[in-house]
Formats: sequence, C-alpha cells, structure tokens
Amino acid sequence: MSFEDKNIEFKENFSVNVLKTLCAFANTDGGKVLLGVKDDGTIKGISIDNQKIREITEKIVSKLGIYPDIQIKEIEGKKLLEISMRKSNVPISFKVNITREWETRQERWAQND
Repeated sequence: MSFEDKNIEFKENFSVNVLKTLCAFANTDGGKVLLGVKDDGTIKGISIDNQKIREITEKIVSKLGIYPDIQIKEIEGKKLLEISMRKSNVPISFKVNITREWETRQERWAQND
C-alpha cells in the first residue's frame, strides 16, 4: 500500500484518533482514513459488517456533526474501511475529554520513571 500523506491517514482500528483526523480533514482540504492499515502501510484488515458501519457513522455524526462517506474496500483479500471526509464549509470542532487525556499521559509518564 502507498504511504500516508496530508490527505490519507492509516489507522488499524476506529478510535478517538480517527475522529481527530476526520475533524482536521474537514477543516482543511478533506481526506480519507483507511481503517485496517498499519502506519507503515501494511494491510492488516478489519472485521466489518453493516452494524459496525452504522455504529461508526453514528459516532462520527454525534461527535463532529458531519456525515462521512464510508465504503468497504478489499485489498490483498482483506477488508478495509475507507472513511472519506470532504472539506467543510463551516469550522468543525471536536472536544476531547482533556482531563482524562491528561490523566492518561500522567499514568504513562509514571510508568516510564
């Protein structure tokens, strides 16, 4: 698979980082997130069905207020989920639980001491 660039992001699974990336894409030139692909471009694949797509769509809409284009792709016999986000005409924001993120970072630092 090719490499990430300013309009393509690889993610192994759906997470808060996907929401952050989609928000950034909506506020710039748009882009695509490919779920089931490692950062180095290795295709891992993802287990996906209509219920899971519905849940992901609902999470994106509830957190960002925008509707993505979601498609299942198959590469090298493995399923990927392509989430495309167009540039928004209005600013999109995404609020993360800053306290919890800070606590998590503090926990990581404490483990490394």
